[in-house]
Amino acid sequence: QFRKCLLVYFLAVTGIFVSVAGYAQTPSPGVNNITARKADTLFFQGDWKGAKSMYESVDPAQLNAANWVRLGFSDYNLGYYDAAMAAYEKTLNINPPSPVKGIAYSRMAKIYALQNDKQKAFVALDSAVNNGYGNLKEMDTLKDFNSIRNETGFKTLRQRIYAVANPC
Repeated sequence: QFRKCLLVYFLAVTGIFVSVAGYAQTPSPGVNNITARKADTLFFQGDWKGAKSMYESVDPAQLNAANWVRLGFSDYNLGYYDAAMAAYEKTLNINPPSPVKGIAYSRMAKIYALQNDKQKAFVALDSAVNNGYGNLKEMDTLKDFNSIRNETGFKTLRQRIYAVANPC
């Protein structure tokens, strides 16, 4: 029984990690635009201002979900929360794979929590969890969640993630 449980846990965790890490850490799939690829490079280097500038210089029709979520994260790191939310909405409008939806929703939840909009933060975080978000360390330590961390809704969502990560 223990071995079966351990195998289920291993497959669940590695499957989620591989799908999210593989999608998030590769150059933008399906994007041949050299500027978008340069923006990806700047993004991975943590050059938020440079990445934002490069993504915004690309024809929006050529950006895919990964580009939009990365532009949103660049805006978030620069403190441009409205622009970040707009980029996350564009990400979701493309209907990306669930792991990317989870990333977009979790980042939206952070912004809502920073703005002290608890209800929207919980809705976004619930959507993130439903799409595979499971970053307990981030939930436990990220200052963005300070305004909601002690709320029942947050604790319930955290417990759901914990139960998936630790099924036995």
